[in-house]
Amino acid sequence: MAEILIVEDHAPFRETLAELLEDAGYVVRTATNGLEALDAFSEKRPGLVLLDVMMPGRDGYTVCAEMRAKDPLVPILMLTAKNAEHDRVHGLQRGADDYIDKTVGTQELLARIGAALRRTGAIAACAPARPPSLGASFMIGAHRVDGVRHRLVDARGREQAIVPREVKILKYLAERAGETVSREALIEFLWNGEYAGTTRSIDQAIWRLREKLGTDGRKIVTVHGAGYSYRP
Repeated sequence: MAEILIVEDHAPFRETLAELLEDAGYVVRTATNGLEALDAFSEKRPGLVLLDVMMPGRDGYTVCAEMRAKDPLVPILMLTAKNAEHDRVHGLQRGADDYIDKTVGTQELLARIGAALRRTGAIAACAPARPPSLGASFMIGAHRVDGVRHRLVDARGREQAIVPREVKILKYLAERAGETVSREALIEFLWNGEYAGTTRSIDQAIWRLREKLGTDGRKIVTVHGAGYSYRP
């Protein structure tokens, strides 16, 4: 079974969660604050992170963003009592895969964990052993996307690392410039119909790409109710 990292400063709740997940067959590690969590995450990647929001020192939003910068694929589930819409949106924008109220029932929590782990397994199953054949490079605005080295290079030659899935999304949109591409079409392209989750992962991937592209990110336009369009 997968290893789960629980990040929670409230000891009784942390211990209850750990016991629940161990009874369900998971291997569990725990951290009591953001710094401990980041150290544990860097030392060994867990299969999934259950992350509290309100903690001393670094809060869960900051920890989530730092973890996501280190690993774009590991599932991060924010488990919190802060359940207002703007809190949920903020957590998802910082890279969380799901945002779960602490009052959630045991069976639903286990189901959401299982779903997140299945999504990760589907991604890993269809990930190529070698860099995908996406062509040497192509342009998104003033940025060159190096599909072999998995680098995003701006007009001044500064490079950022991007993962193969991000290269594939940009390639797919660039080849259909001016067209509206649905989230479902992107899911089918990326996972060949083997994706068990929702379209939220596409929205999060587009958000992260816009952040990396800076002003060129505005060229990836949201077509409300339909999907996305790259407009050079």
